[in-house]
Amino acid sequence: MGILSLISARMLADHGWNVTVYEKSPGVGGRLSTRRVNGHTEFCSPGSITAPPAIRG
Repeated sequence: MGILSLISARMLADHGWNVTVYEKSPGVGGRLSTRRVNGHTEFCSPGSITAPPAIRG
């Protein structure tokens, strides 16, 4: 689950909606997450943030 999903859930809850968040991965973060691979921490590329402006919209 990415940061936008978490923000959306929070905003809905702030406006009175009952929100339940489900995550299929062991942790949250989506494209902004880190992973442990072979004993090293790897930063997962935030492609939606680093993409050129024309691609981001």
